[in-house]
Amino acid sequence: MDYLKELIKTKDMKLLQRVVSDKDTDNEILKILAKRNDVSNEVRMKIIENKDTDNEILKILAKRNDVSNEVRMKIIENNNTDKEILKILAKRNDVSNEVRMKIIENNNTDKEILKILAEKINNYGRKDNFLFIMESHKLCDKEILEFLTKHKNNDKLLKRCVTNLNIDNKILENLINTASNTVREEIAKQTFVNNDLLKKLAKDKNKNVRLEVAKNKSSNGETLKTLFNDDNEEVRKAVFYNLNTPIKIKKLLYKYNLFDNYTHLAQNPSTPVEILKELYNEYNDSINSNLAQNPSTPVEILEKLYGYSGYHTYLAQNPSTPVEILKELYNKYDDIINSNLAQNPSTPVKILKELAFYKDEGIRINARKKLLNNKTELIKINLEVELKKEINFDDKMNELESFLKELKEENQKDKILKKLFDSLISDQQKLKKSFEEYKKEIIKITKEKFKNENYEDIIYLIDSKLDKIEEELNGIKAKI
Repeated sequence: MDYLKELIKTKDMKLLQRVVSDKDTDNEILKILAKRNDVSNEVRMKIIENKDTDNEILKILAKRNDVSNEVRMKIIENNNTDKEILKILAKRNDVSNEVRMKIIENNNTDKEILKILAEKINNYGRKDNFLFIMESHKLCDKEILEFLTKHKNNDKLLKRCVTNLNIDNKILENLINTASNTVREEIAKQTFVNNDLLKKLAKDKNKNVRLEVAKNKSSNGETLKTLFNDDNEEVRKAVFYNLNTPIKIKKLLYKYNLFDNYTHLAQNPSTPVEILKELYNEYNDSINSNLAQNPSTPVEILEKLYGYSGYHTYLAQNPSTPVEILKELYNKYDDIINSNLAQNPSTPVKILKELAFYKDEGIRINARKKLLNNKTELIKINLEVELKKEINFDDKMNELESFLKELKEENQKDKILKKLFDSLISDQQKLKKSFEEYKKEIIKITKEKFKNENYEDIIYLIDSKLDKIEEELNGIKAKI
């Protein structure tokens, strides 16, 4: 070890880098070099990388004024760096924002360190990335948010701060009084904002801010009353659609013609039934088209609309359309109607099963998706798809019949028929094995996942197919 102490007195930095990288170099040598004023930053980086470098050596380097920011970042990355070292670096005025970001990202950074950085924010200017990382930190609380929201000209940062659940009403109220339109608009969107603040925002001079209050799910009846006679129609519409708006207000909005048109009322599920009934009496085609699609439209109106073929496609997609009407619509054999039926959750299973084999691929896919809710039927559909895909016995039988006709007078008849029959036997055995495996798989799946489903009919379906194959094969054999 003495020879190393002598060796490190050199001013050859490349040699020192090799020394500190050596696995035999101990802590004592590393500490001596960490304290030296004349070693390069490259040597210091190698000291930090050495696996024997402990917390004490890292602290020595963190306190130095002559190390580069790259060295400081290496210190932060080291597994032996603790909160005390991070605090030393956080307090420094001469570190770069990249170093500060590294401190924020370090798992050992606590609330105290975060506050130190927040308090010093004005000393090193605005850096959006730095501010954003700090705002999104798990330890960011109302005190830190208070520091961050002092950046009045940084709308991006303020918009992020107002979405933070740790922000308190006092900070929000201050921003409502001083921040830009876009920041106030962002506050108005937040569902955790209390109604005292929402009511204040409901009187905002900016239309977009008032609109967000009208849309807010947390706006109560009192807040929404403030907006129901707003000068802007878009705001009034949002009030009408808000589920918290009292029915009385909605009726007033409709009664006094506070909208340019009523199409949007006819299509919205939150429109009160009484208003939907009145809208039907407008005898307007556009309104009726929307009523036919609206799941809140009363059944008696849907039944009346069925009397006009122009509304059939809309009724086919409405989950509130009576089942009897859906059945009648299916019998229209219309691709657009069937496409809507395939996506309608109220379409009977029997129709969906038939649509699962429809000529149009999109309709087939949508029908099978709907059958996901009925697992037994879906297994049946999948089985049918597989059987239809694999079974070619009808083709084989037709092929055989044509052979019998064409080769009736030829000497090669028996030889060719035997070859065909052998082919049928081979296919039959292959299919039988496939069906038996599929049957086992269905039993396994059903027992594991669909315990309450009756799957005997599925097994019967497979067995029937197997019997049919046997029967067909015997028939062919008899012909030969």
